[in-house]
Amino acid sequence: MTRLLLLSLTLLSSIAWASDEDPCRHAFSTWMLEQHQTFANRQLGKMERRQAERAIDKARTLFNKNGDFCKTMAELDAFKDKDPRFTARGGEIHDFTPVL
Repeated sequence: MTRLLLLSLTLLSSIAWASDEDPCRHAFSTWMLEQHQTFANRQLGKMERRQAERAIDKARTLFNKNGDFCKTMAELDAFKDKDPRFTARGGEIHDFTPVL
């Protein structure tokens, strides 16, 4: 009887965790898609594309560390204004087009 109770609690908690994670997974996927589209858009400026690339790298690092979509999104929101990778730094644009 005790085993049945523990098994049912385990299953219910995993189902609850999955349903709580779904909105975060959707938000993370949408955000990552937007960042990838920004990075791939060659009509945008170099700094916008670089910021998107940095945001993607940071998100991957955070998700690999946490393994949790909700925690990753919360940390990305916290880093947005503080992490230097999300803000432009002067003089770092590298244009490899030869000067003629």
